[in-house]
Amino acid sequence: MSINEFMDKYKLNLNNQQKEAVENINGKILLLAVPGSGKTTVIVSRIGYMIYCKNISPENILTLTYSVSATKDMKRKYSNIFGENNKLQFRTINSFCVSVIREFERNTGRKAFELFRNNEEILSHLYIKLKKDFPNETVIKDINSQITYANNMLLSDEQIKQIKNDNIDFYKIYKEYENYKIKNKIMDFDDQLKYAYSILKNYKNIKEKFMNRFTYINVDEAQDTSKIQHEIIKLLVNKNIFMVGDEDQSIYKFRAAYPKALLDFEKVYKNSKVLYMETNYRSTPEILQIANNFIKQNVNRKDKNIIPYRKSGQTVKITEIENYEDQYNYLLNILKDSNEQTAILYRNNESAIPLIDIFMKNNVNFKIKEGETLFFNHKLVKDIKNFIKFYFEPNNIKIFEEIYYKINCGISKNIINKLKIKLNRINNNANILDVLTTIDEVLFWQIRKINDIKLKMSFWKNKNTYEIINSILKDLEYEEFIKRKKEEKNVYLQKINILLSIAKQNPDLKKFLLRLDELEEKIKEGNNEETNIILSTIHSSKGLEYDNVILIDVIQGILPCIDKTDSKNLEKLDEYEEEVRLFYVGITRAKNVLKIFKYVKQFGNYVESSDFINEILNNNKKEENKKYNNIYKLGDVINHKRFGKCKIIGLDNEFIIIKCKNGVKKKLNLEICIEKKIIS
Repeated sequence: MSINEFMDKYKLNLNNQQKEAVENINGKILLLAVPGSGKTTVIVSRIGYMIYCKNISPENILTLTYSVSATKDMKRKYSNIFGENNKLQFRTINSFCVSVIREFERNTGRKAFELFRNNEEILSHLYIKLKKDFPNETVIKDINSQITYANNMLLSDEQIKQIKNDNIDFYKIYKEYENYKIKNKIMDFDDQLKYAYSILKNYKNIKEKFMNRFTYINVDEAQDTSKIQHEIIKLLVNKNIFMVGDEDQSIYKFRAAYPKALLDFEKVYKNSKVLYMETNYRSTPEILQIANNFIKQNVNRKDKNIIPYRKSGQTVKITEIENYEDQYNYLLNILKDSNEQTAILYRNNESAIPLIDIFMKNNVNFKIKEGETLFFNHKLVKDIKNFIKFYFEPNNIKIFEEIYYKINCGISKNIINKLKIKLNRINNNANILDVLTTIDEVLFWQIRKINDIKLKMSFWKNKNTYEIINSILKDLEYEEFIKRKKEEKNVYLQKINILLSIAKQNPDLKKFLLRLDELEEKIKEGNNEETNIILSTIHSSKGLEYDNVILIDVIQGILPCIDKTDSKNLEKLDEYEEEVRLFYVGITRAKNVLKIFKYVKQFGNYVESSDFINEILNNNKKEENKKYNNIYKLGDVINHKRFGKCKIIGLDNEFIIIKCKNGVKKKLNLEICIEKKIIS
């Protein structure tokens, strides 16, 4: 059966680039597929073509995907076109590694360690042992993420020692964790990769068994595949590998995604071929022009262009809001009566919290995609809540123990111990601040500060929540405490701004505390209702598409989180290019409408304009100027209202240089020249 007969039989509508990818079944091939170009359709069609046109046994075909959901989706799409085939292998790389480990067990008679799925409890236990302190959820997730990165990037001990963690010596807890697993004969998901990699490297018979069985290997989402996963794939390849990806869409560096494998494909796999799929069927030309020009600023990429298939649509709109908190009311007004599918995308999950608050208050239905509650467990949020709780319970020593060293009064642990003894002797309902001033070790300057704090807190009865949070920061000098912390200023600043936004919507102090609990519960339980409004991080939106997309919080420090000037440092270049790719993925989720939101001020303070917005505006200007180049040519004579007839002696995208009758040369803005129509 020819390719055309195959397409007719199975009702496949493939363009020339897709057709080329389907027909090239032998050898080592990298397919670079831009967003919305139909890569899943091509992989599935190619498998069908191999079986029904080239008589390749389905048992010899292995298709590796990035996630369980991607595996199910690909299997379903194959079945919809060609019918079910139980001999085909659609597997995640971890799932395939389990097969390698099981083969090792059969060959050697040795039992592998047991898999355990939740290692956060073990890490918490080890943290307490090493640090003599209790970690919060955020701390454990950060450590877990760093462990995954170290293992997936195949880092040496010396490289692991270079990984910094603000809360603990990372190398120590990493080694403790590794030793714990060995001692208890257990392994985690990263270990599955490490063990399978070691087996394939050291047991030739096992490696050859898999190589001989799977003579055709397909790899989906290759840009999200980690270094160790790429090494495993390399060990399996006999003659035929079909790798599909797009380094421009690699946004999981924190999970050790390794897009360099795509850039190095031709070096690693000799006599290989690189194919392209550049037609985008998803988005309008206006959206794709923005995306195409934007991604080209990255250096570490293969040169490609997105070609729009659809007809022209709406102009991409950059909306400037005066104040940070006003963007939520603006979004409410444009979405509350909308029947169109709209995704609000953001960098960090916590950007959605004030939006969720205002939507809930106004009975607007929305769906949260993979919301998380780490914000509510962050130390800053807990501190603010404890300050407020202490205001309502000034006799609660447990709450005071959480905040005493954060009010800049120099109170020691020894003083707290003496305070607790004294409280046990006298009335337990006494105001702790009053009793504190009676402790012998408390100095005069400390007494003065403690009394001042008590006075400032007494004024809270006449203040709203917004004013009280500012009082905690300024009057109680909590702001000074957070300035001394190692964590980046932007991390704290964003959390404070979110709390202040919720405070504006909830001026009553007790209701504010209740609201934080309600929001945490709402995000935790998620929302599966049918609705047109979706709230999602850009990371969670990858692989999806929406009719309309609104990108929010596009300011410097968030999108991007580092300055473009930093990228001149080679160590920072990778980090900045990852930021560019993240924003590019956000842009290319939009089918019909793309809106980008920026704001000028955050609670009275001016914010820096995003490098990303500046890049888009500059690219737009260049595109406009390209149109003007068709109007003017070197040697043309124009009639300037001031200089009279002049000859064009220089021309670029932004300026023309003219020579006047008297020999004087002038440099003119090209755009103004067009607007004033100074053409002869």
